[in-house]
Amino acid sequence: MVRLVFPITEFDGEYSIIADHFGRAPLYAVVEVSQDGKIGSVEARENTSEHMGGMGLPPELIAEFKPNCMIVKGMGPRAINMFQTKGITVLMCDALSIIEAVQLFVKGKLGNVEPCEQHGFEHKHEHGHEHQC
Repeated sequence: MVRLVFPITEFDGEYSIIADHFGRAPLYAVVEVSQDGKIGSVEARENTSEHMGGMGLPPELIAEFKPNCMIVKGMGPRAINMFQTKGITVLMCDALSIIEAVQLFVKGKLGNVEPCEQHGFEHKHEHGHEHQC
């Protein structure tokens, strides 16, 4: 079983929409995926980091969920470094929903995250390599 975390805009199980900015997402989905690629569970966790009026940075909060991978649409270099320091792989994904991203993950079609300086709605990433957690 591998544990993945996604930033999401609202909770709709495996059909939850992946948020464009991981640190300001109101929720995180913690998803367990079996070795054969089946989703075992999907849980929503509130973003209680300082970005949402709470305490601590998003990578510190997410590390408490004990993920193998964080799957995002974009991320800055400082956050990437914080995740890597905690032994959490960060992968890029342009999928709309969790279920689409998990299908790509299982096929090994997600790329390593590349630091970006802005996280706008028009921000796109292209990757020509594959990575697994």
